[in-house]
Amino acid sequence: MNKHVFTFETELWLQADLDAVWDFFSQPRNLEQLTPDTFGTRLEFHDLNGFYMKKGGQITVSLAPIPGLPAVSKWHLKFEEMLDSGPNRKFIDVQTSGGFFSSWRHEHIFDKGTEKFLSSKSGTEFSAKKPGTWCRDKIEYGISLGPLSPIINEKIIVPQLAKLFTYRAEKLRELFPAENFKKS
Repeated sequence: MNKHVFTFETELWLQADLDAVWDFFSQPRNLEQLTPDTFGTRLEFHDLNGFYMKKGGQITVSLAPIPGLPAVSKWHLKFEEMLDSGPNRKFIDVQTSGGFFSSWRHEHIFDKGTEKFLSSKSGTEFSAKKPGTWCRDKIEYGISLGPLSPIINEKIIVPQLAKLFTYRAEKLRELFPAENFKKS
């Protein structure tokens, strides 16, 4: 069957120091805190130095891709790229096997906040009240279900990803209080 590739993007402003946000995200075990219980997420760590991310490190993620259904999907992810210093940081995890998706590439981007920022997603300009960190996610994923792929993406995958990242934003705001921005 033909593979269809889709993109999901999200961004979040946290009024928190980039180093603190990076430290949290560089520990893959924290992923469980950022995933709703309904996903039933379990992690296994491979090739990680003290549970901190490193290029080439791997994790196995077990989860229920569609909450409420008994099916559990097991994916193997590898940290493909990492930029872990400076005002702009990122890491990329890619699916090496398993999972519901035929491909998965998740780019996590962390930028030291600036007073003005043009949203790459909406084109809206924001002014931050205080310095902080922009957290952006860009996920490119493949679904190999032929002509059903766009329908499954629209009706199931995008709503699940939106739910996941809404939950994640709420948890991150609890961990790093005070998302503060106003539209210019």
